[in-house]
Amino acid sequence: MKPAAKFIAPPPPAIRGLISGVLVAGILSAFFLFTAPPAHAQVGLTAQNTTTVNVLEGGTAQVPILITGLTAPITILYRFRLVQDFPSLMAEHAAATLTGPGADMSDPGNGRVIIRPGDVVGGFQATFPITIADDSTPEPTEEFIVAITGYESTETVIATGLNTGPRIVIAASDQPAGRTLTVTGPASITETDSNAESSNYTIALTGMAFSSATTVTWTVSHGTTVDADFVAATDRSGTVSFAASDTSQTFTLTIAGDDLNEAAETFSVQVSVADATADGGTAYGSPATTTITDDDTLTATLSGGGDSVAEGADASLTVTLSGATHTADVVFNYDTVDATGSLTLAPGTTTGTLTITAMDDTLSEDAETFTVDTSSLTA
Repeated sequence: MKPAAKFIAPPPPAIRGLISGVLVAGILSAFFLFTAPPAHAQVGLTAQNTTTVNVLEGGTAQVPILITGLTAPITILYRFRLVQDFPSLMAEHAAATLTGPGADMSDPGNGRVIIRPGDVVGGFQATFPITIADDSTPEPTEEFIVAITGYESTETVIATGLNTGPRIVIAASDQPAGRTLTVTGPASITETDSNAESSNYTIALTGMAFSSATTVTWTVSHGTTVDADFVAATDRSGTVSFAASDTSQTFTLTIAGDDLNEAAETFSVQVSVADATADGGTAYGSPATTTITDDDTLTATLSGGGDSVAEGADASLTVTLSGATHTADVVFNYDTVDATGSLTLAPGTTTGTLTITAMDDTLSEDAETFTVDTSSLTA
C-alpha cells in the first residue's frame, strides 16, 4: 500500500530521525506516514553443532543457537549427550557425568528454555544458560554436548541440525593448591576491514613451578561472537608449552575483518592443563574478556524531489545507505509537530522512497516552498 502523506504550508519544525540508534536531524516542511514493515513469514532455527563453549566448574555456560525471523516466544528443548555418542566427533577430553550423583551439571538432563524476540542478538543469535556444578574433587577437563532436540512454537519453523549442538568443555577449578594460571589480554580490539587485527595474550604462572615441560591449552569461549569472527580455527584455540623454569607464555589470535555494521561483540579466553591433577595440581584464574569494537559506519543521504510540485501532486525523496553493509533492519524514524512515521530498509536493501503529497485546496495563494536538510543524515 502506498504510504499516505501530505504537504502543509508554511514549513513545520525540524524533523528528527534515527538510523540504527544514531540521531538524525533534518528540516522538512512536510510529514510522512508509513505502515509498519510486515512480520517475518517463518522462523529459522539452527543448532550450533560446530561451536565449543568453555566454562569453569561452578560457572555458567552460555549455549548459542541461531534464530532468525522470531516474532513470538519459542520454547527450545534440549538434552545432555556425550561426545562419544556422535561418530563424526572426536573426544578431546574426559566424558562429563551427565546425570545422577556427581553430575557435572546443576540443570536437568532434559530441559526446556523460552527464547523471546528480544533475546536474539543482531537478528540471528541467542543464548541460554547451563549451570555447571562445583565440587572439590581434583579431576581432568571434561566435555559434553548440549543437543537441541526440538521446539514448541506458534510460528512456522524451519529447523536445522536437531539432535546436535555445541560442545561444552568444563575446566576443573578445584585442584590441590600450589599454583595458579591466569590469562590476560586486551580489554578491547577494534575490528578492521581486513584480517589484520592481531592481539597478544599472556598466560602467567604463579606459585609452584612446573617440575617438567607442561602443555597449557587456551580456548576462546564465545560471548556474543561466533566462529566467523576469527580468521581461523587456530585463532580460537591453541597450546603453549611451559618449561620447568617458565613463569609466563604468550600467544596471538587474529580477529576477522569485515565491512558489516554491527554491535560490539565479546569473547573470553580460558586456559586448562591436560592433566590438572598432576605435579601438585593447577588452579585457574579468571578468563580474559575482550570486546570487539566495530569500525564500519553506515551513511544515509536524502535526494530526489524536484524544483516544483503542483498542489495535490507527489514529490518523492530517496534515502540511500552507503558505506558499511547492514545485517539488520535500518529504521529511519522521523516526526513533525503532528505526525510521525518511519522507513525500514531490510538487510541487503540500500535505498527507499519517501513520498510527500502536497495538499490540494481552493485557496488562491502564492507559491510556497519547503526544504529538506540532508547535512547530518549519518548512521
